[in-house]
Amino acid sequence: MSTPDKTFMPPPPVVAIAGWLVPGLGYCMLGQRLRGTVIGVTIVLLFVAGLVIGGLHVIDAPTGLTIPLIFQKPWFICQIMTGPICAASSFLANHWGTYIDPASGKQMIGVAFSHARVNEIGVLYTAIAGMLNLMAVIDSSYRSSNGGYR
Repeated sequence: MSTPDKTFMPPPPVVAIAGWLVPGLGYCMLGQRLRGTVIGVTIVLLFVAGLVIGGLHVIDAPTGLTIPLIFQKPWFICQIMTGPICAASSFLANHWGTYIDPASGKQMIGVAFSHARVNEIGVLYTAIAGMLNLMAVIDSSYRSSNGGYR
């Protein structure tokens, strides 16, 4: 008679939420620590590279949560998939520091906007980091539903 497997496997929604909150944590909860570390570091470095290239204002959150406002900035849907680091970056961009607006000459609160291709490249990096994290969340929650099998 074989002994039943007594390893605890967290439910898929718990793994998905943990993987969204901290990139790679879903895999770590399944016991796949190396995979979780590699995925988490990759996502965070890609997101930070986007911020370094384009500045903090590449995270351009809509001002409201109504559907028309969200669809005016569709890249934010991809960016927010990185989890709380996107929300923290957006908060910092809008509430940290001051700068002089070149158009009006007035002192503004927040971080200066980036322009042209630099902004586009930064948005692209952060959006790709979010989509990569979404794929990791889906994969880790699927593995949780299969008992952690690869």
